[in-house]
Amino acid sequence: MLQERSYYGLTSIYNDNQVQYLVNIQVGTPSQTFVVIVDTGSPEFWVPSIDCPASQCPLVNFNASKSSTLTDCHSNFSITYTGGYARGSLVTDHVTLAGISVENQAFGLVTSTEETVTVDEIYSSIRADGILGLSFPDSNTLQKGYISSIPFHMAANQLLTEPIFSICTNSIYQDGWAGDIIFGGSNTSDYVGNLSYVPVAPDPITQQYTLWQIDTKSVSLTSAVDNTLITTSSAFDPRIISTIDTGTTFSYMSNDYIKSMMRAITGRDPLELDSGSGCYPIDCDYAYADENGANVVFEFSVSDADKTTLITIPVNELVEPVDSTSIQYAHQCVFSLCPTSAPTMLLGDSVIRALYLVFDMEHKQMGFAPSLNTNSTVSQY
Repeated sequence: MLQERSYYGLTSIYNDNQVQYLVNIQVGTPSQTFVVIVDTGSPEFWVPSIDCPASQCPLVNFNASKSSTLTDCHSNFSITYTGGYARGSLVTDHVTLAGISVENQAFGLVTSTEETVTVDEIYSSIRADGILGLSFPDSNTLQKGYISSIPFHMAANQLLTEPIFSICTNSIYQDGWAGDIIFGGSNTSDYVGNLSYVPVAPDPITQQYTLWQIDTKSVSLTSAVDNTLITTSSAFDPRIISTIDTGTTFSYMSNDYIKSMMRAITGRDPLELDSGSGCYPIDCDYAYADENGANVVFEFSVSDADKTTLITIPVNELVEPVDSTSIQYAHQCVFSLCPTSAPTMLLGDSVIRALYLVFDMEHKQMGFAPSLNTNSTVSQY
């Protein structure tokens, strides 16, 4: 049954030292509150059950017996991430997110998980209980008659003023409850200029919409002085896909191109990969703004006949400390564009934090603008 009222809901995002971005969410009747990771790179929402071992689910666990509105779907729940998994049972219950209450929301009640919420305490000041997946609904869950992605469920039940949600994680320099996520709208005071929209790319095999991903034409390194080209990837033909993923700390692309970029920035071959992050070490001094420095430019377009969107990010905003939570106290840093053998690109928090993002569920497009407190730019022609 469709509810009559539509809402614009806002809640704060916690910037956990650029490691992860977190929000509060309430589940059940009476409600139980959880801290969950904001993840645009997955479709499922889950929280840990009281039956999940403390070694895997160390903080707040959901007690199903205390909720009068929980329904067991009599179906298994399972999701696999790049570095871990979560398994349990599929259930429905009342969920409140950003002040918007959603009845009969499907989610995973997890009894087993690995490498999902156990972040190293050296880098993390607050711990997550579960994960809030915000990508397109999972097809397997849809076949069972449930919408797993909360914003899509909100939109389907006409709970939103507009069928969009927007994310501002704020800059690398803003920790704590510094960002926000809005369901049903966007906030012009969180970004500079106008939004540039890019169509979401469907899965190249199934042609179904699964992730918030866009077609990428090229990546280049340009001079911050006169915008002249320093080095570039050859234009991707065909285009390659870039996934916009708030659930991943770093960003990933071709190893060959990362090496070329590192040589151009530092004037020498990159050192061996940092064992902890999997990224190339870089002198922490590169984190400080340099008017004679360089910019990384991402070029997005579906084809040469379509509009092209350029996202330009200064190199100094891509330097990440690995031995401290603050760049000013760091002695070891990495370049947060990291190598991968995958044929696609992934743009994680190291790029996203420079941007204001709008996710348009109805028109299947994404809006980009520079966030405040950044020297990054977004343009379209």
